[in-house]
Amino acid sequence: MSTKTYAKLLESQGYFLEAVDVYKKLLKKNPNDMEIEKILKKYKDVNLKVLEYFTRMEDEKDYEKLERWLCKWN
Repeated sequence: MSTKTYAKLLESQGYFLEAVDVYKKLLKKNPNDMEIEKILKKYKDVNLKVLEYFTRMEDEKDYEKLERWLCKWN
């Protein structure tokens, strides 16, 4: 499925890599779609794997792991 609605659904659920892939496919079909251009631009300098990880953190264990990692670099 390759529609803006599907891409937005993926995005809202934290599946940013998949959403960006759908947006890129849509942009190839519709190169003048400014809405897609704008969406892709906001992800231009974002590490999507890291964004997905943070978005999907669900329990205290995940947050503690992140906190320990951050403290190592502080």
